[in-house]
Amino acid sequence: MSNSIQIITVYPKIVSSKGDILFLTGDGFRTGTMCVFEIDQAGYTFKSEYIVPAKIMNGALIICKMPDMSLVGTADIIVKASLSNNLRLVSNSGVRLKVVEVSPKGFYMHGNKIIECPEGSY
Repeated sequence: MSNSIQIITVYPKIVSSKGDILFLTGDGFRTGTMCVFEIDQAGYTFKSEYIVPAKIMNGALIICKMPDMSLVGTADIIVKASLSNNLRLVSNSGVRLKVVEVSPKGFYMHGNKIIECPEGSY
């Protein structure tokens, strides 16, 4: 079994800074897979609470509960995968998502969820 794990896609791509459930597709997911949330900003200091366990659905799909990033505000995040808490085993690839405090134009908030407005509505 290869030690290589990769994340290819994430859904949703815009999430509330108060946390949300993410669905991630990729390759090589197995027991001990963790989701690693890196803030894509200069001067960013990594926090261990931004590494969370993944619920494995199969070798190509995991579900992660995003940590509360209220103190970060609006930011671009790169989500990667790791085998347990060993940061040396973090995947080279990651996917980008946007964490926001308020919903952007064309979206609305319902609880912690950010939902795209149906076409033709405002």
